[in-house]
Amino acid sequence: MKTHHFAWLILLVLLAGGCGKKEPATSAGTNGIAELKAKAEGGDSIAQYTLAEDYISGNGVAKNEAEAVKWWRKAADQGNVQAQYSLGCCYINGQGVTKDDAEAVKWFRKAADQNNVGGQYSLGAAYANGQGLAKD
Repeated sequence: MKTHHFAWLILLVLLAGGCGKKEPATSAGTNGIAELKAKAEGGDSIAQYTLAEDYISGNGVAKNEAEAVKWWRKAADQGNVQAQYSLGCCYINGQGVTKDDAEAVKWFRKAADQNNVGGQYSLGAAYANGQGLAKD
């Protein structure tokens, strides 16, 4: 039964665009990255999210999962729902951070509370599998 739930989770993640694996919305080249980084450093949550996407995929910058997590966290702390979901995915998979199911559930719950489908499903799967919280 657990394998069945896991298969559905994988399918939903793939349909929802994956955990931080989408094509970033930045322009190629160092000028685009420099502008994006300046906006991100200025506190723009969309720029922070997009910069994280660039770091996770290596688009215009050296691939760096820890740096991606840093920028997703900044965006997530400002309420960026997609960053919250992506951060949950990082924690559930140990991508750029130490695997931590409870921390993943925290971020999935924040995303789910903002009606993010991936966050809602991932939170439900965590409850069903007792991952990061008591099985329910």
